[in-house]
Amino acid sequence: VLKIEGTTTLSAVPPHATYRVYTLQGHNSATGTLASVLSLPGGGVFQMAVPFVLSSESFDGADFEFGLDVFQDAGGSNEAMCVEVANPHYVAEQAAKPSPPFVTYCSDQGGGHFEYRPQGVKEVASAVKMEYAPAQGRFRSSATRSCPADPCSCCPKNPDGSPQCPCLCGGGDCVRCCQ
Repeated sequence: VLKIEGTTTLSAVPPHATYRVYTLQGHNSATGTLASVLSLPGGGVFQMAVPFVLSSESFDGADFEFGLDVFQDAGGSNEAMCVEVANPHYVAEQAAKPSPPFVTYCSDQGGGHFEYRPQGVKEVASAVKMEYAPAQGRFRSSATRSCPADPCSCCPKNPDGSPQCPCLCGGGDCVRCCQ
């Protein structure tokens, strides 16, 4: 479980907001509705608990990396936040590459507002606390430890009730929606 705590100006979780966890290899290892992993206990604080299995796709030689993207709208659109977790070797390797530069192209103005910076702003690297927890099976419903009967149940819905694609719910051994 990836646990993140921070501050926000949100007072409610947008109903169509989603999240995705990406591996170093660029594949999805978890995805779902933001409301299923985000809580707003008050006072401008948010807490996230994102269930996923750290697979071998997040490792490559001496490199380790995975990322979490949070989207305000359905189908992976209107990015709200991203968090990248990597080991020092990977960070140093990326920072040393002349192209593409290891920068972000916006600066956080606070209150959910970002300003585009065409030259980029140096990436900020911070230490994170990681704890080992033995795997309890592949990514599955935490309540039942089985795949959901409807693999599209966590996808945002169109007005007709069909899943909004792209939506890659499921993961691990579970069938994904909208493959």
